[in-house]
Amino acid sequence: MTALINDSYVESFGELSGDDFHLPRAGVTANTVHRTHDRDVFVTSVRVVGPSHFEARAELPAAHSFYGPVGDRHDPLLVLETVREAIFAVGHGSYDIPRDTSFIARGKEFEFYPAGLRADGDPVELVIDITATDIKRRRGVMSAARFTAICFRDGEPVGTAAYDASFAPAPVYRRLRGEYKEAKPALAVDVPPVHPSRVGRTDEVDVLLAETDEAWYLRVDPSHPVIFDHVIDHVPGNAAVEAGRQAAYLKIGRPDAVLTSGGMSFIRYIEFDAPCEVVAVQTDAASDGRRRVAVAFLQNGELSAEGVFELLLPPAADA
Repeated sequence: MTALINDSYVESFGELSGDDFHLPRAGVTANTVHRTHDRDVFVTSVRVVGPSHFEARAELPAAHSFYGPVGDRHDPLLVLETVREAIFAVGHGSYDIPRDTSFIARGKEFEFYPAGLRADGDPVELVIDITATDIKRRRGVMSAARFTAICFRDGEPVGTAAYDASFAPAPVYRRLRGEYKEAKPALAVDVPPVHPSRVGRTDEVDVLLAETDEAWYLRVDPSHPVIFDHVIDHVPGNAAVEAGRQAAYLKIGRPDAVLTSGGMSFIRYIEFDAPCEVVAVQTDAASDGRRRVAVAFLQNGELSAEGVFELLLPPAADA
């Protein structure tokens, strides 16, 4: 069995046990989680619990330009982004994945518990329990895995998430992307975004959909300070998830609904040079106020991504 933590990691950061074994904040940098700005780094430490088992700690900010609270709840997608960062920290720190390796999300699943997302104006400390399974290696380096995370706040569950990911070394990724490797963020359609209030947003730059006659176009502003805070040659997965949520809001006509669960599969890269149509279909409307919406992303006549989003209407609105 291949050792989980190599000798250099143990020498640098400590033993495999002990409550004080954490990668300190100084070690979890913006670079570690593929960000540019420290303001977007939510993970504060990582420690090894056992083979393929980790604990991360994070701080959800009281305010954020993109992932800020809505009303009395933190944004569920802030939790999902925090899990992504924790996985990147684990991958680089514990599995020796080189920094120039591309993390390729094949699928994401998530579930959130609204009570654990309550916002009171103060930052929230999270403890994230992470396990890695279905690990594949190529030439001794992790090439794919499934990461499952459970997030806690003062012992109370906040949500769960699972990522299926593969990891492409720089030369492999260059071959994979070909001419698109040097692609820069751009608007494929010059159509105004829908009004922010229709998708639970207040700033037009955060609206990721433009309206057409029958569906919507994906519209990610190239100047977005969070989505494009680092070099990337395609529309990132976190933008597709947010666009999917916005499409679900539009389909049910309720931007005040709370995202409680869902998942997305990524089949092809969503490119910058062609329009991407976003189609949403409501598939379920339960008596308890839950609404389920299926969303598909179509580009150049092919399915690029698809997902399901379950939303919960506020109690008073469904009474």
